[in-house]
This record gives sequence, structure tokens and C-alpha cells, in this order.
Amino acid sequence: ANWNNLEATNAEYYLTYYMAKNLYRIQCPVSSIYDLETRAQNKNVEYIDLVPFNGMNLEPSKKERGIGDTNSLLIEYVTSNPVGFWAKP
Repeated sequence: ANWNNLEATNAEYYLTYYMAKNLYRIQCPVSSIYDLETRAQNKNVEYIDLVPFNGMNLEPSKKERGIGDTNSLLIEYVTSNPVGFWAKP
């Protein structure tokens, strides 16, 4: 990689440490239930994300945000542990 002829980087560093974090991000619901994505009052929705190791800052590993004016939360858990992510519920 060569940042507009300003800073050269060798390919091993660029692919292993910089680009590896961008290779994948897989998300699935924590509970696969009927009508999961329908927004309703007081209904929390939970997802878990699998990201590359050190691909992003994992602190905190749980993020919560409100969903409109429904008094509900979208909760996302983030992990870089593929064994835990793919384990049977």
C-alpha cells in the first residue's frame, strides 16, 4: 500500500493488521423467534455480532440504543470468539 505516495506500507502489515478488521462482520439474532424484527411497544430486540479478533474496539461488548418512541431497545453484543458465536443455543 502506498498512501498517495506519502507513506509506503509493506503488504504483510497492510493485509494482516489493517485490512483484516474489514474482512467480515456477521450478525444474527440472539433468539430466532417469530416476528423478531417487527417494532412494537416495550419489545427489546437482541443481536450478536461476530467480528475479527482486534477488528474493532470491543469495549463495551454490549451496546444498547432506543428504537424510536416505542420504549424498546436494540441490544447488540459483540464478540470475536467464533466458537461461542456458532455454538448451539
